[in-house]
Amino acid sequence: MRSSVIPLVIVGALVAVSLASCQSSKQSTTQVVAQRDTSIPPNAIPAAKVDPRLLRYTFYFKMLASDTHPADEIFIDTSGQMRFNTHQQMKSGIWKTPTGFAYIEPADDDTLTYFVRKESLFVIDPSDVSPECPNGDIMYISFYRPDLKKEIRLKTNTCAEEYNLLTGEQRKLFPMLLAYVQRLAQRYRPLFPDSP
Repeated sequence: MRSSVIPLVIVGALVAVSLASCQSSKQSTTQVVAQRDTSIPPNAIPAAKVDPRLLRYTFYFKMLASDTHPADEIFIDTSGQMRFNTHQQMKSGIWKTPTGFAYIEPADDDTLTYFVRKESLFVIDPSDVSPECPNGDIMYISFYRPDLKKEIRLKTNTCAEEYNLLTGEQRKLFPMLLAYVQRLAQRYRPLFPDSP
């Protein structure tokens, strides 16, 4: 009789251990899932990420002439094609209007794409970037993203690099954008050869 009782006790103990381990693993799984769920706010929708290959935009920049540079006008689209209109005074005193066509170089294109992808730039209040500045060069900047159906159009000046009413990310990005478009104008400005 003892010999039959011992195996039943052993089997009962094994079943109890097995059930206990299943129950504890179930509880630990439930706890892990609960911990994951509590880290995500209810009804949260993750921000949509734009695939760089699908990003489309048009970019326009115009700077009025000043004592230090001619009037410049630049159009760039997603393909990297650039049309650049400018003015040039020849040595003879005659003014000409060179128009250049080029592809923006990869490093400059990457920088432009960086700015275009920043949705915070699309909600800048134009009055925040138009300080009164007697010596600042006047600039017009606009870009459009069809996926957002948003366009930004700003009239600003070079003083806004330092003096603006922006806050947060906008305050950091906007001076960088102004410096970038001025570099574009200097780098890609087409010129006619001028004989002495």
